[in-house]
Amino acid sequence: MHLIASAFNGGPPLERSPGLIGPALQAAHALSIPVRMGINFVARSQALSWSVQHSLSNLECAIFLSKWLEQLAITSTAQPLDKDELRLVQMIQGLLSETGLFGDDWIGAIGITNMSDQKYQIRRLATAVARMWAEIFKGNHVFEVVNIIGASLTIYAESMESAYTPSNVA
Repeated sequence: MHLIASAFNGGPPLERSPGLIGPALQAAHALSIPVRMGINFVARSQALSWSVQHSLSNLECAIFLSKWLEQLAITSTAQPLDKDELRLVQMIQGLLSETGLFGDDWIGAIGITNMSDQKYQIRRLATAVARMWAEIFKGNHVFEVVNIIGASLTIYAESMESAYTPSNVA
């Protein structure tokens, strides 16, 4: 599982472009469905309706969205978020707030003028996205690969979180 999480972490960064807004929006919508239904409910009941393809598709959404947010954070100092990126980041922030699993102090407010704070908050959102998907994958599953995906996403989120602590972030 550590090897899989390392592969997630070591994957190539996304190149920031307006063409990624649509796919990022779709990945956020994929997360919005379990959030609206209830993370614990989906985690417990997905075994009844999800195939391996559902799980792999959701894994792709988790990695893509966290990598997209990570790239926004990395490049936001040199290139501020445009209005579409900002709107999508705020939508993701609101979505994660709906879960009740993250306090406002943890998710923060995106749109802050201090670029260093904005960079840090977007990185935390990237971590929160990976954590949310990891929670969804923690339920009972028919396919063992889904449990491996969940555990690997948890390790991936933990590695992002430790990399983004204020003492480790430039």
